[in-house]
Amino acid sequence: MANPNDYDPPLTGVRVLDLSRGPMTAVGRLLADLGATVTQVHLPGVTEDPAVPFVDGAAIDPDSVGFAINRHGLNTVVVDPALPGERRRWVRLLAETDILIEDTRPGSDAETALSVRDIHVEHPGLVILSISDFGRDTGYRGWQATAPVLHALTSELSRSGIPGREPVVPPAAQLPYHVASAQAAVMTISVYLDRLRTGEGDLIDFSILDGAMQTLDPPYGTAGTASAGVALSAQQRDWNAERLRYPIIACKDGHVRICLLAKRQWHGMFEWMGRPAEFADPSFDRLRVRLSSPELMAAIGRFCAGQTRAELEVAGQRHGVPTAAVLTLAETLGTEQVRSRGSFHEIELAPACRLRPRRESSRSTATGRMPRTGPDR
Repeated sequence: MANPNDYDPPLTGVRVLDLSRGPMTAVGRLLADLGATVTQVHLPGVTEDPAVPFVDGAAIDPDSVGFAINRHGLNTVVVDPALPGERRRWVRLLAETDILIEDTRPGSDAETALSVRDIHVEHPGLVILSISDFGRDTGYRGWQATAPVLHALTSELSRSGIPGREPVVPPAAQLPYHVASAQAAVMTISVYLDRLRTGEGDLIDFSILDGAMQTLDPPYGTAGTASAGVALSAQQRDWNAERLRYPIIACKDGHVRICLLAKRQWHGMFEWMGRPAEFADPSFDRLRVRLSSPELMAAIGRFCAGQTRAELEVAGQRHGVPTAAVLTLAETLGTEQVRSRGSFHEIELAPACRLRPRRESSRSTATGRMPRTGPDR
């Protein structure tokens, strides 16, 4: 088990003001886990009141649990710039801050009241992450996204479900927002690193759709365009090809995921299966041929059916074929990798409600310390 006292967070000393609400509060959580001091801010007329996720006798919904985890251990301040003296306090907070996160709706009164462009001009050293569904400087700035819409626009649903029927939306209700949060956190840290080098901050116009697109499975058309030089506009949807791109195969004790995109990976799989004659034609070296062969997937399924996930992982590694067990959440939390890192510990969010979120990093109260930027960081 890792010793929490040995953890030296890379963002210790970095100060963050977080005005976001909803699932994108995960950005602040990620920065806090990396050592930043994150403060939730409530600005009347700009942000909604800080959520109270649990009420005695009320049902606990997954969104409330996620919000409680994202805000666990963070301080909250209330500032009303419309009141005498509060405007100066707000300006002082901004001057003492390294990163500002906000997600006002484009075109809203809240966006006008906050005016991040003015903040950027008045505080040029501040890194501002401005989050919206489709970006603020696009023709779609007024559109409103939902999780199913984001799943569809990333093209993920082009390979989901049974051919001829409606696509199946993944069960994780906020998945596009969660993966977009990781992209937003990485982008923000990158811009902040540049600020350490130049002294200049920046205003990041972050689209949740773009963040989700970057993280979820490669969009429809990527493999065809890359491997065969076929223009995206000339491609046809091929459900079998989508299933074969990163196939999930049933096995003796569950499922595994296998990657056969590269020719060398296919050669390893061919040897592993005992060089079956029906797939010995050199044409199978071409990705397009493999992705258009439902017979190949059926043969791989029969080959894996009698083996366990562990056996397939070991044999796949031996043959140079990326093979990974598909785990349940409970199985994932019980793996040696997760347990050895000590990443999770139980906390009480409400009476009789205990959860195991990511371990909260220790934070330095010193305001002058900045993260080191050497190669070991």
